[in-house]
Amino acid sequence: MGQSKNPSLLEIKLSQLKQIEREILLLYYVEGYSDQEIANALGLSAVAIKKRRGRIIQRLKHQLSRVE
Repeated sequence: MGQSKNPSLLEIKLSQLKQIEREILLLYYVEGYSDQEIANALGLSAVAIKKRRGRIIQRLKHQLSRVE
């Protein structure tokens, strides 16, 4: 018997991110790319990637903590 998989709150919040924000998180946390490698791929500086990633994570933490 197959179970229907309901998306978790985190999955929902991730789906609501801008595409570039999802790409940054995917490349860093799933694919294991460095900030410099992501920066090269997206045409940004490594510092910009690190700052964006930090802001994205903070925003997600804040959104998820408000639910509890």
